[in-house]
Amino acid sequence: MKPARWTAIFMILCFLACAASAAEPAQTVHCTGILLTAPALTDRFLSEAEIDHTDTTGGMTFHVGSLSGQPVVILESQGSEALLAAGTALMLSRYDVSGVLIAGYVQPFQAQSSPLDVVIATQLVSYDTGRITDSGMEWTGTAGYPADAALTNYAWDAVVAMIGENHVSRGIVTTGKTDVASETVAQRLQSEFGAMAFGTQGAAAAEVCGRCGVPYAAVYTLTEAVQDTAEWTEPAADVLVKSLKGVLTQAVPATAGIPAEPAQDTAGTASSEGPAYTDVQYVMYLGTNDKDTNQPVFTQAEAVEQAKQILIRHFGGYTIQEASGGWLDEGELYQEYTLVIYLSDTTPEKVHAAADELVETFHQSSVLIQTNPTRTEFYSGNE
Repeated sequence: MKPARWTAIFMILCFLACAASAAEPAQTVHCTGILLTAPALTDRFLSEAEIDHTDTTGGMTFHVGSLSGQPVVILESQGSEALLAAGTALMLSRYDVSGVLIAGYVQPFQAQSSPLDVVIATQLVSYDTGRITDSGMEWTGTAGYPADAALTNYAWDAVVAMIGENHVSRGIVTTGKTDVASETVAQRLQSEFGAMAFGTQGAAAAEVCGRCGVPYAAVYTLTEAVQDTAEWTEPAADVLVKSLKGVLTQAVPATAGIPAEPAQDTAGTASSEGPAYTDVQYVMYLGTNDKDTNQPVFTQAEAVEQAKQILIRHFGGYTIQEASGGWLDEGELYQEYTLVIYLSDTTPEKVHAAADELVETFHQSSVLIQTNPTRTEFYSGNE
């Protein structure tokens, strides 16, 4: 891949790595992460929580304490989809988060709701994935990031108990990095994704949770027919904080189904509590456009087959996920079919050897490699 292509990604990764290295050691107590998407929510949640200490790292602020008697870490509102995703990644790398709750505001597609009605996301979908052509934006479509069923049910019960079932709904919510101020575009988004509502923050954070294997639930207050004023934001924030407190009361410590036992620090050795291992997961992002021409080297089917042949020569197993990426270069938008490769139980030397062959075969300038500590469990069911 072109070095310029990865400049923005590399800066973000360096930012997160530097921030994590400068941070205090991750807390060892399981906690629930709370992601807030508006400043008014931050103030309201902090007024209800008992904060033990506040960490500021990488320009982001985390409040560590308890809410409804349960341990939480609260990420202050970041103001954008991208920063919320970055903050989520930093939270999950620094704290022992067993589940994530997202609180925010969205707009409904149909004017059938009342102010302060609530929608609970069954999945979050990014709406601004696609390409810009002479005729406008063409959505390529993207897989949704499903919310955890148990957390979603807890959220439903908590909100219904508070404001009544007639004022609560659940379904797909779509979010993106840009505001939607066109009724025509809103109708198209509803048709494209089958969504109930849209907003500007949530889906990217949900994707991070999915990549890290951490379940989430998202609770949004609808903004139909109201203005962004204190007369509305204050009661909306009150609904959301009470909703999430209700979820915490019901779900913790059952949230996420994450094993409570700590893993050993020695890679590849079993935990004393069962067949669980600490390991290192390597993730490679392989572009398939020629580094000089920006044209695909292979068809998509050929690209997968070529990658498989290389990987099987170097590793005992692998996982390939097909993805699409885009970047701006001097004002021009480029798109690229990308292979995301997951590897475990291997060494940096083997990963680099495979990467060398991938770079040559796909005529790339580089392959992006992430190294993530992870905990692996081979589960064969209850005995």
